[in-house]
Amino acid sequence: MKVVLDTHALYHAVDSPGELTAAGRSAVEDPANELLISAITAWKFGLHAQHGKIEFAGGVDRWVDAALTSLGVRVVPVDVSIVRQTFKLAGFDRRDPADRIVVATALVEDAVLVTRDEWMVRWTGVRTVW
Repeated sequence: MKVVLDTHALYHAVDSPGELTAAGRSAVEDPANELLISAITAWKFGLHAQHGKIEFAGGVDRWVDAALTSLGVRVVPVDVSIVRQTFKLAGFDRRDPADRIVVATALVEDAVLVTRDEWMVRWTGVRTVW
């Protein structure tokens, strides 16, 4: 199964896995699953670091690289198919373009999305776990 990790899901999977529910941990830890993030997720980590929301020991680039390597995560580029999908999210009223890209990535990849973001969880167009 393909599993897309939202920004906070990747953070917790690496730094505080106890924050994930059993279903979320299972999705992340099952070796049969392919873990993915959108490229926009790396950008969001950079923004969080830049604005002082999260401090990464050794810097954000080093943390992201180590996180991806340790979990075996594949980064999905934001391509035209994902951009087009962002315009087809009927009823997903979240205006944050990064959130729309993460949801669109899960849909294009036919993946489960690990998130606790209430906008994403409430929207019935994507399968989610936390």
